[in-house]
Amino acid sequence: EDQVSSYHPPLFEEALDFLRKKPCILIIDNKPGTAIDLVLQQITQSKVENQAVLICYSLKDAEYVYQQKPNLMLALGFNQEAQIAAIEKSIIPKDQLIALTPREIQPTSYYERIHALGISCSLGTNGNIDTLPLADSKAPYWECFRAGADIICTDRPVEVARIFGTN
Repeated sequence: EDQVSSYHPPLFEEALDFLRKKPCILIIDNKPGTAIDLVLQQITQSKVENQAVLICYSLKDAEYVYQQKPNLMLALGFNQEAQIAAIEKSIIPKDQLIALTPREIQPTSYYERIHALGISCSLGTNGNIDTLPLADSKAPYWECFRAGADIICTDRPVEVARIFGTN
C-alpha cells in the first residue's frame, strides 16, 4: 500500500557527520551534473577524507578530484579495454582506485589486468544475481569471487557475507 513516511533522508552534510562518528566507509556516488567542487568542499569540512570513496564517471573527473584531494580514494568505471589502457597512463596512484567492473562476469584475464596495476575490482550484483533466490545465488556469487572480484556490491550484504563466511 502507498504510505507516506514521516522520515526524510538525511542531508549530505548530516550523512557525512554520521560517518565521521562511525568506523565505516561511505561510497559517494558523484552523479554526472553534480558539482564536484561542492562535494569535495563538504567532504573536507566534515573531515571524512579517510572514510570516503568518491565514484567518478569519467577519468577526467577522477584526475581533477585527485589534483584537488590527492588522498581521497576514487572508484571509476573499468568497462572496456580502452578505459583500462587510459587509466594505466593516468596520474592517479593506482592504489587509490577501485575498478567498477561490468555487472556481467568478465574473463579472468580482464580482472588480472586490473589487478596487475594494483587496483581492486568491484562487481555489482544488484539487478542480476541479487534477484535470484538465495539458494540459487550461492554459486554465482562464488563465481564472481573466483573470476577476480575483490568487492561484491550487493543489495543483500548480510546474506552474501554468510555465503562467504564473513559475518
